[in-house]
Amino acid sequence: SGILPSQVYANIFGDILGIRQVNKELLVAMEVSTDKIGKVFMDLAPYLKFYSTYANDFKQATQLVEEQMERNKPFKALLAKQESRPEVQKKLNALLITPVQRIPRYKLLLDDIIKNTPRFHP
Repeated sequence: SGILPSQVYANIFGDILGIRQVNKELLVAMEVSTDKIGKVFMDLAPYLKFYSTYANDFKQATQLVEEQMERNKPFKALLAKQESRPEVQKKLNALLITPVQRIPRYKLLLDDIIKNTPRFHP
């Protein structure tokens, strides 16, 4: 609604919608294909590049949030209002790091699956 210039918005949130879509597809695929989780990840691997781009831009994004908090009173007011809602339990910068933390969690999940899967399982 014009609180952030479109380029600043794009630099802060990056391709978060692409990441969200990959996660939706991953969830559905894992629910349907519970015995072939490795294949699910292999099929979605090309789309995980969204994460690397997002992670590479993360530091700049958090700096932009801080800059906008200092310079942009409507943005600061909106953030304060949203972050004070009971269902919102984290600040924006704490939420922005979530996708960055997801890939190591996927690796831990896959390591655990490999460890607990018989060697000759398809």
